[in-house]
Amino acid sequence: MAARPGPAPFFGPIYSPLEALPAPLQVTARLWPTTYAAEALRGAVRGEPWDHIRPPVAVLAGFVVLSLALIPRRLAWRAP
Repeated sequence: MAARPGPAPFFGPIYSPLEALPAPLQVTARLWPTTYAAEALRGAVRGEPWDHIRPPVAVLAGFVVLSLALIPRRLAWRAP
């Protein structure tokens, strides 16, 4: 059985730029970390300066911190 991708590639600008998405999907795409990963990767591949890559990397770091803060609380119900 082939692995199916989750919904993130369809809401994030992985296959097309963010500006090419319809307006409601542009708003939704900003809620997914894949949007910022794609922006940072595109900027790095294009050779853009760090000043242009820093904002999406900072947002990704925020997603990491938020995840690390929320996951233990979410899994606390499993503790004996």
